[in-house]
Amino acid sequence: MKIIIDATTTQDQFANRGIGRYTNEVVSRMIEYSSQQGMGDTFYLLLFKSPTTLTPVLKKYSEIIKTIDLGPLRISGFLNDLWWNLQIKPKIKRLIREEHPDVYFCPYFWRNFPVKKISTVVAIHDLAFPILNRYSLRPHIFDLIRKFQYHSTLNRVSKVAGVITDSENTKNDLLKYVKAVNRDKVFPIHLGISDEFHKIEVDEDVILKYLPKNVLDQGYIIYYGGVEVNKNVENIVRAYSMLVSNWKSKSNEENKSKLPYLVLAGGDFTKLDMRHKALAQVRYLIEELNLQEYVYFTGFFEDEDLNDLLSAAKLMVHISLYEGFGFAALEAMKCRVPVVASDKSFYQEVLGDGALLVDPQNPDLIAQAFSRVLSDEEVAKKLSELGGKKADSYTWDKTSQKTYDLFRSFVGLEN
Repeated sequence: MKIIIDATTTQDQFANRGIGRYTNEVVSRMIEYSSQQGMGDTFYLLLFKSPTTLTPVLKKYSEIIKTIDLGPLRISGFLNDLWWNLQIKPKIKRLIREEHPDVYFCPYFWRNFPVKKISTVVAIHDLAFPILNRYSLRPHIFDLIRKFQYHSTLNRVSKVAGVITDSENTKNDLLKYVKAVNRDKVFPIHLGISDEFHKIEVDEDVILKYLPKNVLDQGYIIYYGGVEVNKNVENIVRAYSMLVSNWKSKSNEENKSKLPYLVLAGGDFTKLDMRHKALAQVRYLIEELNLQEYVYFTGFFEDEDLNDLLSAAKLMVHISLYEGFGFAALEAMKCRVPVVASDKSFYQEVLGDGALLVDPQNPDLIAQAFSRVLSDEEVAKKLSELGGKKADSYTWDKTSQKTYDLFRSFVGLEN
């Protein structure tokens, strides 16, 4: 096969986030498999003249990779359509004309993609924007423009050979918002969780880079991720406030001293401008509920330190109102940390019985779930075991192989 892959998400602002990680993991494993099995494929990687997380793969398997220089780095955003038409599309048209490739793979549909003269496969990771009806954090006019751009691009997926979604739930969401999409052309392929996540002996020095020693000694509940509205961080804070009140009401002084702190991890909580509405509301709520002495922020943390931060936690909470897959909860589960998560359909599919699922819009039930895990060792142990087993079932090798096999099916090759 000759496969064109838009690999720009390994270079732009998504390079170290979910979309960039997906592109890196799937593409690198696909190329490795093709080389080792002698499949005879050629991979044409569309890349800006900028660093990429795929550099090790480019060097190791250069004999089956051809990089297509797209020129200066362009951040994905408001001008995507402009850069697509001026900078990217002409290169693709020439490549199709001269090399006659079989498949075009777009790991992030909003970068745009061709729909003629090649079998295009597009990945759609979630439908958060239309479901939440918010397309930009900028003023209203920009939100309207981004909404128009989003749906203009999204509607084009009805013309491609195939669409990959992260879950059955996302497939159903897509069919709801784009009526013209053929159900039989949408292929749910679950993502993988890196083997870098596993239960470890915690390095206290790592934790102390981000948190004071009393937090480590007394234990903590951790949330990590963004602060966007769909992440539902406000209800985490409300539920934690109820936990604090209930804990303080206990007569046993020893139990009072074991109240775990709440740790909100990630750079968004400390680096975003306070004019960011969701962040401002979270910060205000913490003050309003008098939780300043109980809630800690790690700020930005190094990727290699996340395993320690998760493994040291008594439990992890992730009660999003919407997710396409849910990396964070699964990464904690892979570290054998009990997880309290949203009972929405996307997590029912992906997490199953590996987490304690609750109504994300009911802080009282969330607080009860916290108490159950923290006070009952058997419950915590069972969640740790079931969660770990569930998380272990999601591997990038499976994701990559299913994606590669799908490409071959469009070319008429047997797997």
